[in-house]
Amino acid sequence: MAVVEHSVLINLPVEDVFQYVASFENYPKWNHSILECKRTSEGLTSVGTVFDSKMVYMGQKYSAPLEISEYESDKKITFYVSKFGFFKWFRGIFSFEQVNDSTRVLVSADTDLITPFKPMLIIMLILGKRSWAKHLGELKRIMESNT
Repeated sequence: MAVVEHSVLINLPVEDVFQYVASFENYPKWNHSILECKRTSEGLTSVGTVFDSKMVYMGQKYSAPLEISEYESDKKITFYVSKFGFFKWFRGIFSFEQVNDSTRVLVSADTDLITPFKPMLIIMLILGKRSWAKHLGELKRIMESNT
């Protein structure tokens, strides 16, 4: 299993940041690995909500269901993606913390690779850290430019 963490401070209230991030349809705007994310279940986003996600990783396109497995308003969202490509699974955890008039967003991402690709785990950690730094930087840019 590989774990990557990265955080960013966004100069907006936690309610605004959480609402934007909890709208998974927004992901392609700030996470360029996600090409499309469409809700396939009814109702408001909560535990059990499922999205059809289309993504690109290392030049390959994949499609996989993304399911919300933990949802605590203005505090935490966890999502899980089952097997796609050389990943056995992928889990992303977004934590939100109010810091004065800003919001700290911490992403923790963990995964495991199918057996033939396990030697690549250290490379995946490095690429994952760089990717999340870029994605969260783009999230900050978009959110702060819309104020």
